[in-house]
Amino acid sequence: GRSIEVGSLLEFHSRLGSDCIMPHYDPWRSTTTDVVRQAVIPLSRQGRGGVSYATLLKGVWSPPRCLVTHTWSNLFVDLVAAVIADAVGAEDYLDVANMLAAGAHDKLEQMLHRVGAP
Repeated sequence: GRSIEVGSLLEFHSRLGSDCIMPHYDPWRSTTTDVVRQAVIPLSRQGRGGVSYATLLKGVWSPPRCLVTHTWSNLFVDLVAAVIADAVGAEDYLDVANMLAAGAHDKLEQMLHRVGAP
C-alpha cells in the first residue's frame, strides 16, 4: 500500500513556493491538479517514468489511519488543511488553511507533535 504521514504532507507543503518546487505556488489559487502536475510529478520522475511520491519518502510503512479523498479542482491548501485539522482534532480547517497560507508550518508541526501525529 501507499500512504503518507501527515507530517510529511506538511513538510511537502512547506516546500511549495520555493525556488526549487513550484515557485509560483499560490495557496489561494493553486489547485490539487496544479500541485500534482507542477510539483509532485516532477519530483517523482525517475528515468522515463516515475514512482509515487509516497514511494520516494522510503519511510517505514505503516497502515493508514484514515482514507482521504479529494477533488482535483479544489485548492491544494484546503486538502492539506483538512488533513491536518483532522489530525489535531480541530472542528474546522479554515484556521489551519490560513496558517498554511501564512507559512506557519513550524506552529502546525508543533500542534501535530502535541497530539502524537506522525
